Amino acid sequence: MKTIYILAVLAVVVAVSIFAVASFADKDEKNKDDKHGHKVGKVAYDFELSDENGDKHKLDDYGEELVLMVFWLADCPSCKKEVPDLVDFHDKYGEKGLKILSLNVADDKERIKKFKKEHGIEYTVLVDKAQTVTKKYKVIGVPTNILVGTDGKMLFRKYRLPKEGTVIEDNLPEKKSEAAGKEDEEK
Repeated sequence: MKTIYILAVLAVVVAVSIFAVASFADKDEKNKDDKHGHKVGKVAYDFELSDENGDKHKLDDYGEELVLMVFWLADCPSCKKEVPDLVDFHDKYGEKGLKILSLNVADDKERIKKFKKEHGIEYTVLVDKAQTVTKKYKVIGVPTNILVGTDGKMLFRKYRLPKEGTVIEDNLPEKKSEAAGKEDEEK
């Protein structure tokens, strides 16, 4: 009798264990999205954040442009060091289809406005003080730079900016439309 009782308890434990594993596996499958992610080659997650003036911006709003997302904060020396290069990128490539979305991860709106004015920043600065987008992209250090192509896929992700003349120029919408035009002419 005692053996039957032990076997019954063991059967219940095994059944519960199998059910639990199956439930977790099913939940993971439902939440798994092979298309989107935070790594190069994956489609970038959409998000909506406000700039320092309260205007809302969504990543998907810039689908026709090459987007450089820059995660930063005002007191970060490496972040400050990148600003002149970002200003140059904005001036050189802005009209050719590069959109810079600079995501501040810690400062309040007044600090951001002051920083923009001090550094002559004209590109878009978004406020992610709650770090919702920062966490979604698994950013663990600043600056983190992510380049998103017109197809929504991440082309570059590093703690430094892409070198000028490389992945940015190769993926500008203007450059892609020129290449498509040449292919049409050849046909």
